[in-house]
Amino acid sequence: MEITDYLQDISALDFVVIDEIDRMVETGHFAEMEMILSKIHAIENKSLQTLVFSATLSFVHIPINRPGKNAIKLTKEEKIEKLVQIGGLRTQHKVIDLNESAGTPSTLVEARMNCSDLLDKV
Repeated sequence: MEITDYLQDISALDFVVIDEIDRMVETGHFAEMEMILSKIHAIENKSLQTLVFSATLSFVHIPINRPGKNAIKLTKEEKIEKLVQIGGLRTQHKVIDLNESAGTPSTLVEARMNCSDLLDKV
């Protein structure tokens, strides 16, 4: 038995969880992940649930200009639609955006301790 033989049969897969899916918009950066997702969604498992997470999903970033690549600026809706396609999500998907209404809690406190020596932290 090869080390990766267990990866050949994914028909019993119930859940797919992807963190930082918004990074997949950057074409070519996640070719292996896209290949894995296409294999998973080719099974047509009706009970399969795909959960995706991103801290910056609803934020629209200014695209980085890279030599030889055309940067495309996407709106929030275009970005989500592209991620639906890449992630193989259902057409009846749900988007839960906690960034818009909740924002940063007013009770959140940031603290910092400067230590010249690691022993000072104890």
